[in-house]
Amino acid sequence: MATCTNCGGKLLRGATSCPHCGVFAGEEADGRPVPKRSLKWFWISLAVVVVIAAASVLLLRKPELIERQRPAATIESPPTRVVGDRPGGARRASGAKINEAEATRLLRHHLVASGAVTNDCLVAMSNGFAGNAYRFTAYNRCDGTRLGRWEVNGTTSEVTRASPPTR
Repeated sequence: MATCTNCGGKLLRGATSCPHCGVFAGEEADGRPVPKRSLKWFWISLAVVVVIAAASVLLLRKPELIERQRPAATIESPPTRVVGDRPGGARRASGAKINEAEATRLLRHHLVASGAVTNDCLVAMSNGFAGNAYRFTAYNRCDGTRLGRWEVNGTTSEVTRASPPTR
């Protein structure tokens, strides 16, 4: 253990000043060199923290950097299949020239073109085929209103409002 050259007090290992008198001990105490504290690991750890912080800020502000590094995945959708026994499929009623899916498309086009409803709010529910016409009930799902019953003629593709059933 080293002693202070000013007051003779004992210096702790690695101390650069005397804890008793406060005098700078210098690089030597009692003729022996006082080892300096190495700040090497402090600076290395600080540099690592700064690099990690800078990288995270860049990635959070520019997420497209992450996307550019990933290989582009090609997603191929399977071929479109229409199943004949499924509602809205390729089922064509006897005597009709169009199928139920085409009738639904014609009704949607008619109602959107007339300004009654927007395409994303329209719901067309099929009520089946009767009397040479596909029958539908239309709703505006955005405001919860019923747009009435509609028919699409299976041979002429004409869209008309269905008359209420007589009792």
